[in-house]
Amino acid sequence: MCRACEHKPCLHGRETYADPAHARGEFAFVPTSEIVHANGEGRFPGCETNLFVPAMTSSMDCTACMNCVRACPYDNVALRVRSPARELSRDVWSKRWGLPLTVLGILLLFWGLLNAVAMVPPFYDLASWLARTTGSRSEPVLLALIFGLVSLGGLALAGLAALAADVAGGARPAPKAALMRWGYVFVALAFGFWTAHYLFHFLTGAASIVPVFQHFFEWRGAAVDPDWRLARWVPTAWLFPVTAGVSAGYALLAAYLTVRIALRDFGRRGVLAMWPMLAVVIALAVFQLLVLAQPMEMRGTLLGPSL
Repeated sequence: MCRACEHKPCLHGRETYADPAHARGEFAFVPTSEIVHANGEGRFPGCETNLFVPAMTSSMDCTACMNCVRACPYDNVALRVRSPARELSRDVWSKRWGLPLTVLGILLLFWGLLNAVAMVPPFYDLASWLARTTGSRSEPVLLALIFGLVSLGGLALAGLAALAADVAGGARPAPKAALMRWGYVFVALAFGFWTAHYLFHFLTGAASIVPVFQHFFEWRGAAVDPDWRLARWVPTAWLFPVTAGVSAGYALLAAYLTVRIALRDFGRRGVLAMWPMLAVVIALAVFQLLVLAQPMEMRGTLLGPSL
């Protein structure tokens, strides 16, 4: 149907009126005799993000405005339900945006880990050690150093694991190709940890507006005693099981992607290729759980007040 379509209304739009004289000439005129669905007469703009439906391999740029559905005169465009892992396992994003997007996805995992680790006690011990080692108490300098080390170390770990997986699968060592192949495994882990971390904050403070207003009216002289326990949505004992469950769920997704990619690209040798990546997935998943199990520190200065 799409190959035979002359005007491509899903992309360019169409006008359809019983009297062709009513057409403004903005879009191609399609006579009512060709319309096969309820959106018959009228002016129907096409895709405003210039997506051609038959050539789409990803919904990343689609805003779900449904212009293409209304404009198609042949009722040949529809929304379909599919697995969220489809785009991850078929590499459509990395093929479109290339290595920079893959590297960003990998870095988001390690930046997410750093973001959470910066709220637990061991991080402050590390910062103090770096301050003593470098002889600097400048927080911008120390944060930049930690950020750089985590970024470079994360990329090195991802690159080595991807290369080891490719070599185990029988491929020639090629860092770019290896990162492009296995990068989505780290993206799945990144989604898991960012979700788990911010879910912790949501469950502990989503209703903070209630005690904040109580405190405001108390400060104004009202006989109100702020109850800060109202800020949380679940008992404290639930926080670790809930966040750990989310993190573990995404780790299982990362493991599934690892197996899927290995078997897809290496066939029988995929059984060997998957193990370097599975080892990294398991190690990072365990590290995420250890971080989530740590007591959360209040945000403050990196090294404490200067004396």
